[in-house]
Amino acid sequence: ESEGAICLRGNHDQALSEVVAGGRTPEFSVMNVLAQQGIVRDAQILEPVHLEWLASRPYSVDVEDMVFSHGAIPNPEWFRYPTGNRADTMFEPRTFLHVQEIGAEMHAREARVLCHGHTHRPLLYFVDPLHPERSRQIQPEDGSYSLPASAVTIVDVGSAGAIRTSGPESLVMLDSAAPREQLKFLRFVV
Repeated sequence: ESEGAICLRGNHDQALSEVVAGGRTPEFSVMNVLAQQGIVRDAQILEPVHLEWLASRPYSVDVEDMVFSHGAIPNPEWFRYPTGNRADTMFEPRTFLHVQEIGAEMHAREARVLCHGHTHRPLLYFVDPLHPERSRQIQPEDGSYSLPASAVTIVDVGSAGAIRTSGPESLVMLDSAAPREQLKFLRFVV
């Protein structure tokens, strides 16, 4: 953080905080067995100062015209999955959030770029809140992508070690010193 890094609280950090406080939460109960075992182990071995630090992390941070969060906005603490499929929002309204809703929230905040995680699936959404028919979704490969000036860009960064797609892991680079018109996805095999 002293170097300007943004450290966010995610669902595993939240579940860890709640397990330490003596509870088992709905977030914890839907995690796979390995995640649950890791959280219980971390609750036993981490020092109180480290647990407090994790619990103090924000769910999202706004930096100029960008928003960084683990879960989708407007409520990143709900850890919802963005989707372009309307049917998903009908079946699990607390789990999924349609990208048009996220785009409208970003437009209201006057923010152009949302970088989020949680899904472990690398995706790019270009959402035009004023013209939804112009919105599109891209499954990113290695390379740079131009960010359209007229759309909100939702960047699902994927995962550097626990990918949930058939493709390779991913990493997204966004250099704040460079023009924000380019976003670079790096796909690799661990």
